Amino acid sequence: MTSVLAVPVAASSLLMMSLYETCTACRVVLVEEAGFFVSLVLLTAVVAVDGTTLFVSLELLAAVAAVDVAALFVSLELLATVSAVDVTALFVSLELLAAVAAVDVAALFVSLALLAAVVAVDGTTLFVSLELLAAVVTVDGAALFVSLVLLVAVAAVDEAALFVSLALLAAVVAVDGAALFISLVLLAVATLVFSETVSA
Repeated sequence: MTSVLAVPVAASSLLMMSLYETCTACRVVLVEEAGFFVSLVLLTAVVAVDGTTLFVSLELLAAVAAVDVAALFVSLELLATVSAVDVTALFVSLELLAAVAAVDVAALFVSLALLAAVVAVDGTTLFVSLELLAAVVTVDGAALFVSLVLLVAVAAVDEAALFVSLALLAAVVAVDGAALFISLVLLAVATLVFSETVSA
């Protein structure tokens, strides 16, 4: 699986426009030189819950991306994350964990061991794999650090409610030169999705 695709700005723009046109929920705003950002409208319309099945739209993960001079784009394969909820089991694909990626001068590589985190729901308890908590990523040149405290904040399910630590919602990651921002709204939406699913 190709985690990151580095492509020319022009080609990348065409790719994003294509995504915009073909995905009904995808509303991508392209900003020259500064990169592209996913509109708040998109963040409120990327999830469809149908009974026991939760589908997380590909566009949700598309929000984690930034364009620098080198043009960073998260590959469509990486975005191909589908979370399925079935009464007793929640399976989150490995690609979801790869959504935190950035390139500055060289490249950021997230190890497969890091992506091995599997979230399993058994009755009323949510268990998060320890591999996820080990995710401290350093980008050469940009010094991008993802705090353990941030990652520990994938919380617990207590019968009908899913609580996610405020530390997770405080995640605003900045990359030198590329200005990559993970929106608080994006994280809030993810929290809402899981909360509504558990309640259902």
